[in-house]
Amino acid sequence: MSSQRCYGARFFLRLLIVLLPVIGSFLPIDLVAQEPVSYAGIVIRPGDGTITYVYVPLDEPVSGIELLRRSGVSLVTIGFGAFGEGVCQIQETGCDVGTCRKNVCQTGGRESPYWRYFQANETGAWAASPLGASGSRVEPGDIDGWSWSPDEPLLPEIEISEIPMLARAGDELDTAHVARYDANGSLIGGAPSEGVELTSYLAVTVVLSGVAALALVLRFRRQASI
Repeated sequence: MSSQRCYGARFFLRLLIVLLPVIGSFLPIDLVAQEPVSYAGIVIRPGDGTITYVYVPLDEPVSGIELLRRSGVSLVTIGFGAFGEGVCQIQETGCDVGTCRKNVCQTGGRESPYWRYFQANETGAWAASPLGASGSRVEPGDIDGWSWSPDEPLLPEIEISEIPMLARAGDELDTAHVARYDANGSLIGGAPSEGVELTSYLAVTVVLSGVAALALVLRFRRQASI
């Protein structure tokens, strides 16, 4: 009887060793590592179904306009004196400088879109910045949002830990990175999403771990029946 108990203890120890890497892979990133964040993120929604994610290295507070400039995305702005700068165009979406100077791209109707500036709060929800992009304060770990919209942000809620993967930063974390996705979530003009690759890897890991665990169970049962 004592030998069976010892074998059972060894079996569960082996099973735990097999499953620990799998369990760890599903833990939230903030529980696995607590390294300080040295970057900020930008989410851009131009209203055509695409979403652009931007990774910007950052070690000091800057304004929303400055963060957008550091991102490297195509940008057209104009100055409004003490009111700061207005955004006329981001990438291919926006209006010319003349129209922008008159009404910041709005045509006058209530449903007329323009580049609205948002910031993600502590819960991940988007909130319009009352100070505007020129007067805002963006710190490392923050996420800014720009949406071509008359009112609502219509931006996806994400966490700062997702920005490097979505922006395809890889190991080059000292420079800005930009990645654009279509309405189906597929990367435009690039390789398949790392998210898909990661999901596939985890699925294979789970299956292999399950097979190993089943083999140990069957082996234990055979040993116990002898």
